[in-house]
Amino acid sequence: MSACPTHLPSALVAHFGSENAARLQQRIQQLLSEAWVEWKTSGKSDSARAAQRVAERFGQSHPELSPDAVRALLWNAAYNSR
Repeated sequence: MSACPTHLPSALVAHFGSENAARLQQRIQQLLSEAWVEWKTSGKSDSARAAQRVAERFGQSHPELSPDAVRALLWNAAYNSR
């Protein structure tokens, strides 16, 4: 694990192939953007509570995502909001 969120498109290509990686990259960007909006609109009074609320809402909106995927998306949003 890294100390900060990373984006490794080359790892997607290596694991899933070029065509699938391109589709996945597009989906990942959509999810990152949505997570960012959720994070920004959640309020910052208590970041731990905000993170929990956003994770719950985001997880409900995207039941196809694992809890680890939701945490990774929100970690990216929280890190980039500094």
